[in-house]
Parts: sequence; C-alpha cells; structure tokens
Amino acid sequence: MPYPKRKKPDKNGMTDAGWHQGHFPAQPPMARQYNMRSAPASADRGNPARKRKQFWLIFLLSGLALMLAGAGLLVPEILARKNRQKAEAALQTLFYQEALPETPSPPSPSPAIMALASAVPELTAAPPLRTFATRSPWKVDVTRGRFLPLRKINKDVAGWLTIGKAVDLPVVQRDNTYYLTHDFYRDASSSGTLFLDENYSITPPSENLLIHGHNMRDGSMFGRLYQYRDKAFYAGHWLIRFETLYEEANYAVFAAFTMVNDIADPSYFRYAYSGFDTDAQFTQFISAVKQRSVMRCDLDVAPADSLLTLSTCIGANSYFVVIARRIRDAEALSSVEMTCNLSVFR
Repeated sequence: MPYPKRKKPDKNGMTDAGWHQGHFPAQPPMARQYNMRSAPASADRGNPARKRKQFWLIFLLSGLALMLAGAGLLVPEILARKNRQKAEAALQTLFYQEALPETPSPPSPSPAIMALASAVPELTAAPPLRTFATRSPWKVDVTRGRFLPLRKINKDVAGWLTIGKAVDLPVVQRDNTYYLTHDFYRDASSSGTLFLDENYSITPPSENLLIHGHNMRDGSMFGRLYQYRDKAFYAGHWLIRFETLYEEANYAVFAAFTMVNDIADPSYFRYAYSGFDTDAQFTQFISAVKQRSVMRCDLDVAPADSLLTLSTCIGANSYFVVIARRIRDAEALSSVEMTCNLSVFR
C-alpha cells in the first residue's frame, strides 16, 4: 500500500521525501540534526582574523605573566635597597651632627717631674728595622665625640670611611665573618657592613689598614670600587678620608688592581700586610703594587708612610684592591691632586 503523499511538512518537519528515507515522526530529520546556521564555529575555522586575535591574546597573557613573575623577584630587592638607604641615611645623620665634647686629655706633667725625668740617663736602644713609627703622643682609649651616638647602637664601630659621594659609611671591627652577613644594626643582611680586618689595629694604628666590603650590584658598600679602573672616576675620587675612634686622616689612591685569591696561581700576589719587617720589604711591596696597578701614578710612597687598603670580591676567586697612601702633615692637597690627575691608565 503506497504512503500517502504530503506536500507540506507535518508537525515534526517531515515531508514525503522524509518518510521515504525511513524517518519516523519521533525522529528529527537529518536537516534538523545538522543545521549549518547553528554551528558558526565550524564555518569560521579557517578565518585568519580570528586566529590573529587568538595569537595576540595568548601573547599578551604570556607577557603579563612574565611581568608579574619579574615583579615578584624585583620588589623584595627594591624594598631591601630602600630600607638599607634609609638606615645608612640615619647613621650619616648621627655621625655628621654637631660633635659632642671630646674626652679631656690628661694634664701635662709639672716642670719638677720633667726635670726629674731628664736627670735619668737614657738607655741605649737597638736601632729600629723600620723607618715607620707610630704617631706620638698616642692617646689610648679616647673616643672622639662624634662616634658616641654610633657606639650606643653598635660598640663594634671602629671608624667612618668617606670616598666622595661613592662611599659614606661606618666601619666596624669584630671578626672576618660576622659582618659579611650583618648590617650595622646587627640584623641579617646580604650587603653586610664595611669592616676592618681583624688582624689590623687602630689603637695604635697598623702601618697598613685593610677594610673589606661587598661588591653590591646596586653600588652600595664597595659596589663602585671597581670604577677606579676608569680615569674619570679616579679624578673625582682620588682622595679617601678615614676617621677612626682616635684620629682622622686623608689618603691618596695611587694603585688599583685585580688579583686572584689562589696561592697556587702564578699570578697570585699577597696584598694583605699589616706591617713590614724592613724598609726594603716595604719598598719592594710598593714597587710590586705599582707594577700591577691599572693606573701609573707618580705619587711617592716612602717607608715612613702608612697605607690604607680597600678590598672587594669581583668573582668567585678574585678581588679588586685599591691602595692609598696617607697624606703627610706638611703636604699640600693641591700638589697631591695634581700628581694624581697626571696618572696614566693602561
């Protein structure tokens, strides 16, 4: 029996053709199961504009993620630097404020005591092996007034180092490890503190004073010491001032060099001397220092002079060393500056 012919679709969307294809009223026709208008995504699958939008969206999201990750690393470092600068500024305020009265010196002996002392015959002493002599008279256990506020914070303070605007910081002395990881307030710090080597003395002062400091990337501590390789920097920083608890002195830089801290290395050079046994040893040391220096400075350095040495790490096993000579009492700063400015750099 033939199917009745329907010219119009019934309520299920079926026509005669649909009935002949084996569809039933309860089953939608194939045309309604897959409607091209209801699936625009498949139609835009090859759209270049849509692909470009997706690419730039992924690129921007990736860049944002990298920026957030970088900020997470930089923010703590920036905050630590600001806190360190704030602490250093507070110490500078304490140090440069109006100095407190110094401890009075003991009274001079009376003329009678001096006459009695002159009557005692002098003992013949063996001639010294060194021309260098400690400054006389030397006051022991006399703290200069401006250090008293700093001593209330840290009794390890030994002095204050100033190199133009590059360094303006306190110097402490304890051992050679503690202040590698602690600041002036004794808090843990990766930048540490400038410290005088434990094998050197400021009371009375050693012939050579050695100060250590970290080579910080932000330029703090001894982070700018390596710039002594540059003539322009040297011209503005040839003068170093080191003020201790007991005296103050100016030093002129005459040598700066890199050395390997490995005694087995052929280029190894010992630069850390607190004193010298003979004038000849001192003279030989100065000659070796000038040969290694990046600057050729004609500043004369005699066996009677005292030295100041600054040292910082520049690698896993290397140091950059700066050596200065104390400016003599009768020496004009202008003449020393002229000599330093005539230095030739390699």
